[in-house]
Amino acid sequence: MVRRTKEDAEKTREMLIDAAEVVFDRKGVAAASLEEIARSAGVTRGAIYWHFANKQDLFEAMHERVKLPLDTRFEQALRDDDPLGALKELCIFVLQNLARDARMRRVFAIVQFKCEQVDQNQRIVERMQQRRHEVMQKFIRVFTLAKEQGRMDAGRCPEMSALALHAFICGLVTDYLSGECRYDIEVMAQPLVDMMFSGITMQAQQPA
Repeated sequence: MVRRTKEDAEKTREMLIDAAEVVFDRKGVAAASLEEIARSAGVTRGAIYWHFANKQDLFEAMHERVKLPLDTRFEQALRDDDPLGALKELCIFVLQNLARDARMRRVFAIVQFKCEQVDQNQRIVERMQQRRHEVMQKFIRVFTLAKEQGRMDAGRCPEMSALALHAFICGLVTDYLSGECRYDIEVMAQPLVDMMFSGITMQAQQPA
């Protein structure tokens, strides 16, 4: 009976996250209400408060569900014998999955376009800023390891390389999610990422 209760609670929690994802996508985070999310999930508003303190907690659970597998792959890349190669494969995976995974695509779009910077969502905005910092620090760690291993030209700066890669990936993701993308990102992900990494790892030009 206890096990069944835990399973039911987890099922309800997942239903609430699913419903929040749909409502956030349709209305934006600021305009979405817990009442509407509960109604969409087919439960009472009280059920939300059993699992989540507020809308921000619900948003973070939605975001965590998508980013956790990516974080796991990131940590694996850092332990890989070739962290730079593993990071490249992760970048390809992320871009290709935008086309393949509707949930990932929807959550990325919510984060990118539908987290209005209003007072009630300040915690969400701050969490997204923290997330960007965490990703940048992981990029820097990979490029630092690659430089130490001799897989990257000694003249390359890990911090600058991390900034360039972050801007490149964010630009492609934003372009795709905007609906203005005129190419097949699933097909083009690998050659685009290969080109980017070639530019990062090639010998840096010396000042004249």
